[in-house]
Amino acid sequence: MSHGYPGSQGPSRTPRASHSGAGDRPKRWSAEEIAQLMREHPEYRLREDPFTCQLIQMVMADPNDLDAQELLTERIRGHQLAFLGSGDAFWGNYPGPGSLIYPPDFLQVGQMPAAGAIGLVIDQLPGNVGVLGPTRSGKTTLLEHLFITNPHLLQTACILAFVKKPELRHLVTVSEIGHMVLVVRKSDLAFCLLEPPPNTPEGAWRNEVVRLIAQNFSRLAAQRLLGHVVDKLMAHHPKGVYPTLRQVAEVLDALKPRWGSREAGYKESMSYVLRDLLNCTGSMWDYSSSDLLEVLTNSPGLVIIELEDLPAEHFTFVVTFVARWVYFRRLYGGEAMR
Repeated sequence: MSHGYPGSQGPSRTPRASHSGAGDRPKRWSAEEIAQLMREHPEYRLREDPFTCQLIQMVMADPNDLDAQELLTERIRGHQLAFLGSGDAFWGNYPGPGSLIYPPDFLQVGQMPAAGAIGLVIDQLPGNVGVLGPTRSGKTTLLEHLFITNPHLLQTACILAFVKKPELRHLVTVSEIGHMVLVVRKSDLAFCLLEPPPNTPEGAWRNEVVRLIAQNFSRLAAQRLLGHVVDKLMAHHPKGVYPTLRQVAEVLDALKPRWGSREAGYKESMSYVLRDLLNCTGSMWDYSSSDLLEVLTNSPGLVIIELEDLPAEHFTFVVTFVARWVYFRRLYGGEAMR
């Protein structure tokens, strides 16, 4: 059985180091092959092994040193097997041991397999944090551990957790943090699509909303048409009263572009998106003014927003809408709750 290694020569690309017979010759690594291996295969983490680095220096200084060549081949094989055995596609992306400097407000939530601690920096939370991973990989368990073991986090930051399954609501019953946890269902949400965050110019928010819809639903070609409809509705709205998403959809539906024209196709495409969003979210967007986001983000704590039955594209739109609202509030209104 052979094991292929990058940089080896011959059709099987198999470096061999064996004492079984006179006909077996150990792999002889050239400087170019070593450089290619180090460059193209960070997952082997060769630079972090002092002995391997020493062997590389010996082989590069004297390529005819067969003992060093053989030891290097075995050492590389060991690193390759360690990577394959880990089952971790990101094995080569972890920083080296001792290479990270942690700030005073660092909260450790775990340990990287091949390096130091992993966690959050409280001062960086306003930049948004994503917890990503496949199903049943421990994302929810990680969040539970973070909130329960670090009550100080909920006392100093406002955290909005958007979930598709009711897996975090039991945190309300945890005595240490329950008073800082609020669960919001889809039917409790009240958004005004075009009402800007405090101190934000209407024009800036209007452009952001149009762009957000077009990008989130991949309707960039229809962005100009949607912008025209929104501009028309916003031109003469009463003070403190803003067009709702349903009204935008109705005005868009009422347009009569020439049949078969590009504009007709754009209208049909965007109308379908808005109608589907309204059908899936119920009355969430039927408000001409709302201070819900101000209330939710004005004090520290954990707000769990459950959107369990929303399709992925609508779930993403709601999350992105809220994230952009918070960003524009900070951008034009000064620092808000973290």
